[in-house]
Amino acid sequence: AELSANLTTIATLLLAQAFLSENRADLAIALAEKITLPTQDGTEKFRTENPSGTSEAHLILAEAYQMTEQPEKAVQSYQNALKINPDDKACTC
Repeated sequence: AELSANLTTIATLLLAQAFLSENRADLAIALAEKITLPTQDGTEKFRTENPSGTSEAHLILAEAYQMTEQPEKAVQSYQNALKINPDDKACTC
């Protein structure tokens, strides 16, 4: 089950990144939020299991928010990415 969840998350991140590269920020946001938002029971299971994946989702959100001229949300997403994974060299915020 855990492997399946990780594969689903990776596929979701890749698809969100693809939509972002095609200037479909709306679809990238919808997919990245599936990873960053808490589950229905309020837990953030994915964050504890794979922080780098959640950090990547926040970076995708930040770029998408920049594309849609939502700078406050972009800044918050960059900050969230850094909180989750402060040593992430991909974050150039």
